[in-house]
Amino acid sequence: MMATTRFAKAPAPAEPARRGPGGRQFFRTHRELTSAATFFVAMLGVFALANPGVWLRGDIFAAVATTMPQLMILSVALVFVVALGEIDLSFPSIITLGSLVFASAATAGIQPSVAVLLALLAGLGAGLLNGVLVAYLGLSSFVTTLGMNFFWAGLINILSNGSGKPLQFMSGTAEFNAFVGTVFGIPVQLFWGLAAAAIGGLLFSKHKFGAYVRFAGDNREAAAQLAVPVRAIKVASFSYVGLSAGLVGVIVTLVNVNFYPNVGAGLLLPALAGVFVGGTPMFGGVGTIAGAAIGAITISFINVGIITSGLSGFWTDFVYGIVIVLSLGVHRIAERFSFRPRTGRNKREPAAVTPAA
Repeated sequence: MMATTRFAKAPAPAEPARRGPGGRQFFRTHRELTSAATFFVAMLGVFALANPGVWLRGDIFAAVATTMPQLMILSVALVFVVALGEIDLSFPSIITLGSLVFASAATAGIQPSVAVLLALLAGLGAGLLNGVLVAYLGLSSFVTTLGMNFFWAGLINILSNGSGKPLQFMSGTAEFNAFVGTVFGIPVQLFWGLAAAAIGGLLFSKHKFGAYVRFAGDNREAAAQLAVPVRAIKVASFSYVGLSAGLVGVIVTLVNVNFYPNVGAGLLLPALAGVFVGGTPMFGGVGTIAGAAIGAITISFINVGIITSGLSGFWTDFVYGIVIVLSLGVHRIAERFSFRPRTGRNKREPAAVTPAA
């Protein structure tokens, strides 16, 4: 009788002892966060070397903490839209819209807490409109939100006649202290920024909403076939940005104790820069909330670093460009390093071949 050959499966190798997550594993898992944090520390080091005496005092950090949370709130919300492979360029005018609604309601004698709620609803409604136009009409998010930015800016100028609204009477009120007061010398808006980052992180990493955002941004057609409500996710993400912009509109109005028709105009590029410096790419499917928070902090320190280094304000845009390009380079290097193949480990043994009669 002819001999036959059976393929016997080789015994599985012993399971190696599990080790706790080392530094390399943490870097692989959180490379965007670690590279953003590394770049931020390096940038602060350069500024500190230029003027060590200033950076050893705590008041400079307290000064940054009054403006940095606004960028953090915006950058965190924008991660959801960018991770979908979309963009929102209308939030500067939505900030101004929220500021106008809040100031108009407060000066009309409406309860300040109600005025805050109206500002948040105005921002939410503007973001909802963006989401409907992009998700249900299939319009380009770039062109749509750019057009809506001009639309809201023009409408605000028409309604306000290009003039501001003083709100000095708000100083010392409960709403003022709740949004821009201080607690043990720490600006309250810093807590708002940290809370926004914490909520955004939970939504993006621990909730199915964030999973849907990443799935839809990575492969829209596959997500739709698996019953992921892609359109609703888009609407919710743009609405989230609008709500965050409305909150920022209230904060900046109370910080200035005044409404200005262009109060949000200067936040477009810094907020977007915070997203990309933090490690969220443009192609969608990937995002990092913690990285966006660190990116917003990085951008916020640039102006202070320029001034303390003895340079004039004309250097600001130049340094912004350098910071953005260098940070992208750091992220790319970190990405290549984290995917470097590891040799000599986890090699599977070939199946043993045993002849049988």
